[in-house]
Formats: sequence, structure tokens, C-alpha cells
Amino acid sequence: MAMSPTTEGAVRVVVHVDDASPDRQRLALGNVANLLDDVGAALVEVEIVFNGPAISALASRSDLRTDLAALQARGVVLLACNNSMVAAGISREDLTPGVDVISSGISHLVRRQHDGWAYVRP
Repeated sequence: MAMSPTTEGAVRVVVHVDDASPDRQRLALGNVANLLDDVGAALVEVEIVFNGPAISALASRSDLRTDLAALQARGVVLLACNNSMVAAGISREDLTPGVDVISSGISHLVRRQHDGWAYVRP
């Protein structure tokens, strides 16, 4: 089934990662890589929102940092929930380079869905 680009030219997908399990986090990152491989990075705009216990995946010391950097190099935007960062005691300086901080993960997800982005929670 072919995907239809939006009027802006790209399919827009927001991926929600809120699980502390590294296996679940890797599954989400693998899903995004598979999407980019199948659709083509030029035809899809992807944001991954990390909140709740998954926020630690974005720490600069995370075992996922190589996988995260590879997705960033392909145009994927990584977003950290500030509320979750505060709760976990993680500062902006603790994050993997290039991660953007949003005030509230849940609010961002709701706005994206309202704007017509596809929502995926692996």
C-alpha cells in the first residue's frame, strides 16, 4: 500500500516512546528505521517523543546513543519531555546532542494528532 504525501510533501509520523525497557525502545527505533527504508527519508517526516520512564534513553550515556544518532542523521527529530526530565533529574546537558526539549510530551502528541500526523506507539 503506497503512502500519500501531505500537502507539504511528506507523510508525517509521531512515534511515542514511554517504556523503560531497552528492548521496547530498540523496537521503536527499529520501526522508524524500517519506515525510512520502506518509504524513503525524503517522503516521511518523523518525530520520536520520549517521555515517562523512557526519558533515560536520551541520556548521553545511553546504550542507544549510536542508534539515535543514526536516525538523527536520516532526519528524525528526537524530542524529550521536560516534565519527564524534571521527574528523572535529567538536565539538558545530560541529553544526547541534538535532542530537542518540549514542555510536555503528552501535549505535543495531542497537538500532532490534531494536526493530522500519524501516531505510532510500538
